[in-house]
Amino acid sequence: MFTYLIFVSFFFYNSLVIETALVEYDFIVRTIPSNPDGYPRPVIIMHNANSSWDVNRPFPGPLIRAKLGDALCIRITNMMRDQATSIHFHGLHMFKNPWADGTEHITQCPIAPHQTFIYEFEVTQTGTFWYHSHNAQQYANGLVGPIIFDHDPIEQRYNYGTNDYVIMLQEWYHETWSDLMTAYQGPYGAYPGSIPIYPWPPTSFLINGHGQFNCRTSDCNENATWRDECGTEYPVQCVPLRSSFLGPCKQNAHPIDEFICPSGKQIRLRLINAASGIPFRFEIDQHKLTIVARDSIEISPITVSHLHIPIGQRIDVIVTCNQNPSKYTILISSRNSFQPSHIITGPTPTMWATALL
Repeated sequence: MFTYLIFVSFFFYNSLVIETALVEYDFIVRTIPSNPDGYPRPVIIMHNANSSWDVNRPFPGPLIRAKLGDALCIRITNMMRDQATSIHFHGLHMFKNPWADGTEHITQCPIAPHQTFIYEFEVTQTGTFWYHSHNAQQYANGLVGPIIFDHDPIEQRYNYGTNDYVIMLQEWYHETWSDLMTAYQGPYGAYPGSIPIYPWPPTSFLINGHGQFNCRTSDCNENATWRDECGTEYPVQCVPLRSSFLGPCKQNAHPIDEFICPSGKQIRLRLINAASGIPFRFEIDQHKLTIVARDSIEISPITVSHLHIPIGQRIDVIVTCNQNPSKYTILISSRNSFQPSHIITGPTPTMWATALL
């Protein structure tokens, strides 16, 4: 829920008079069962306090949107039973309000279960940002969401109108991150004859909280090998996949997302890499991507056929809809090697996800 109060002020930005307001959001954080790629597991979500969450897409969380000069008041209530939390606003400088940065034990105490914390700050930047938990690995379990602050130069320079889309990219595992780290750090993580590799190859990739997992396959190929710099191969350590306590895996549980690209028009895609350990490659079949901003900063336009987006980064692109009307594949992928000098060989789960333009 958000409210624009009837308090108005004005200031000038690039010869424009901008009306500002107080914008309020009221959110609840909780843990629920979900199946982002068809396989059920617990996830951590944030939803509007005055409504339930989307059962089919519980994360990413709600869009936070405001204008340059607005004052934001964001109320977070933690309804998790046994975990504290905090929310970090990624990319915001917080020069005037450092206590709103969301870094627990540094700028605030953690938000304990059944407690509320209010973040208040002025919008002094424009562009694409995102928020995520700053407690342990909670954001890798789903506690993420997009932020858009309007009146950036891109809006004035390109004629995309309302054709403005956020695409959040994540890697996904069928075990929660606390279980993964317990397996990695504890005595049960060292399997005879194997080499622990961190991070483990993910099970699937998600686009805006949805992915596709083949329920007829295993999460991990125990025959895969890991090659070091000298060319010596070792068995890859697999984290054993326990049977789900939350129901069966559902093949094709969610339809592939589609983004409308009106013929002859332009669209803006706000790409956010919300992964915990994977840089992504992004491309659209038969379409060029014009990169116009990185980490909310406008850059000289660069037109490419594909791009790579590191962890935590935001890249804004303009796509011109100049192909014959049809459905074109949006593809995200990553190399199977997640450490530059190491190579994983042998069959591995398919490391890509798709949407349609």
